[in-house]
Order: sequence, then C-alpha cells, then structure tokens
Amino acid sequence: MIAFITDHKFIVSQEGIRSNRFDKGTLLRYAEVNKGLLILGRKVVSDDNGENISDEKIRFVLTNNKAVLLSQCIKNLRYSIRIIRLPSAYGYVQGVICLIFNKRYFVELVGDPHDSIYYSSGKIRAARWSRLICKWIVKYAEKTAYVNSSKLPISYPTRGKDFILSNVILRPPENSKVTSRIQKIGFVGSLESEYKGLGDLISVLTNLRFNGVLDIIGEGKLKSFYVSRLKQSGLSFTISGYYSDNKKYLDHISSFDLYVMSSYTEGLSRTLLDCMNQRVLSVSSDAGGSKEVLPENRIWKVGDLNHMSFVISQVLGLGKDEIATEVEENLLMCESYYYDRIWKIRKEFLAIE
Repeated sequence: MIAFITDHKFIVSQEGIRSNRFDKGTLLRYAEVNKGLLILGRKVVSDDNGENISDEKIRFVLTNNKAVLLSQCIKNLRYSIRIIRLPSAYGYVQGVICLIFNKRYFVELVGDPHDSIYYSSGKIRAARWSRLICKWIVKYAEKTAYVNSSKLPISYPTRGKDFILSNVILRPPENSKVTSRIQKIGFVGSLESEYKGLGDLISVLTNLRFNGVLDIIGEGKLKSFYVSRLKQSGLSFTISGYYSDNKKYLDHISSFDLYVMSSYTEGLSRTLLDCMNQRVLSVSSDAGGSKEVLPENRIWKVGDLNHMSFVISQVLGLGKDEIATEVEENLLMCESYYYDRIWKIRKEFLAIE
C-alpha cells in the first residue's frame, strides 16, 4: 500500500468522499499499482456534488487538526512508499519526517512553492522558507515528477530519478465547434487574490476597447472588487461560480471564443489545456509550463501589460481560416496529454523498485 499526501480539501458528504480535482479512475490506478491507497488530506463538509471517489480500495484520513496530521505522517512510515504532492503544508510535514527517519518517498511537484505564496499573499519570508523546504525535500526524493520541464526541474533539482509528468489528463473532445469571430473572452480562476491576473486582463481589454463579453468563472473574496472595476471599465461581463460537474464546466469553456490565462504563477495550467483541447483559441502569460504548449507569439512575460495587449490584439484580428488552423494545431499538441500516454509515464513513476 502507498500513502498519498496532499493539501487538497476533500468534500465529506452523506454519500461519501467527493472531489472536484481528483477523479476516481486515476486514484484506483494508484491503488492497483501498489495494492491499496491511503490518502491524507484536508476535509470540508459540504453539499457540493463533486465526483464521488469513495471505494473499498481507497482509505481516507482527512483532518484539519495539526496533532492528527503529525500522528498520521508518522504512521505513514510503515507503508511501502509515500507520494508527497507539493507545494503543500501537509506534504512538507511528511517530507521532513521521512528525511528524519530516512524513509523512501516520491514527490509530485505541481507548482512553484515560492511563487504560489508570494503572488497569493505577498509574504516574502514565508515564500522563501517554502522554497528552501521544498528544495530540501525534492533534492533527496527517490523519484520526482514535475508538471513542466522548463522551470520546476531547474528551480528544484533532484538527486533521484526525475519524470516530466502532467497532473492534467485529457481525453479527445466531443466538441467540434470552431469560432469564426472573437466575441467572448473567457477567464477562469480564483478571485481570492490578485495572482490570477484578472485585474491585468480588465485593464488590457479596457484599453483595447473590446466590445464583446468577458466571461468569468471564479469565486472569492475579491469578487465585489472586480465587479466594481468591471462596471467602471464599461466592459460587458458575466460571472459564474465553479462547476462541480465536469461536463458542465467543459460545456461552458467550450463557449469561449478566446481563453486568456493571465496568471502570475502556475505549474501547468489545467484550464489552459482544457480550453485548447476544446478547440478554444488560447493565449497565456509565461507562467509555469505555458511555453511548452503554446507558440511563442501567443505568450507574454508576466506583468508586461504592453506585450499582453499586443498578443491579445493580434489574436482579435485573426480571420476565420487563421483561427481554424491555429485551433487544430493546438488540439494536435494536446494529444501529448491524453490518458494513455500520461498513464504510461505515471505507472513508471509509481513503480516501487
């Protein structure tokens, strides 16, 4: 049996354990490879109807209590291997305990620990400590899976075996629609802080005098702030919350004519790949692994609003045939993230030698 440690908040409902991020099929594959799976994570009690991932092959220890967390991390030492998903506070605790007791562990690094704290909270000291702890844990991991090849392996090198392994798994799209004119621009992301770059997008679209609709999917404490800015800007907009039903989410993003990934930090944007796979024209900041999936002329440096404006204006000027060609090229790239290919690499990563 293996133990999987994450900061993810699993939904505890009367029907069982649910999640909007992990799908049951993938978790069962983890369990099958190593004869059982224990998941240590956070919990939230909710009526949200995310996917039910409960199964007899998967044991959950969900807690928000520090003492229980510490106790379980020590108990996890008895299992065959520990898979630590970073960045996460729970992962740091488990990683340090493994290092103290000289126990084997694997790491899944899905984002930059320093940038995720710095851009979301502005806490410089906490961001630096997070980076140092993560570097230490990754350095001595037996195996490390990085979600991008251009940034994370360089910033957080390992002495162990390394894999480039996306935590995004795509399937061939059912949607065949391709837009002929950009009238709706989509944004998807948390409104808890400014690091998703919605403020930058509002500024750029206002300056470009975009006369279509900005369609926002997101929730958070800054929602009223952004609504006020949008009203002042004169832009037409809609805002809806997150979807627990993946099909409804895919149907919604499929209605975008253009998706803008404006984040300051990412590992490899799940929404960017989802949109590209749904034949939605896409542009992005250079956060995380965007350069690995989009051509250079569709990317700008984080914080460079002039270049961001230039990239978006260039796309707004594309004709129907140009859009169709670019969308199909993006779709072809997405095949690298289809289930069979990703799982082949993940199975090698999970193998205990």
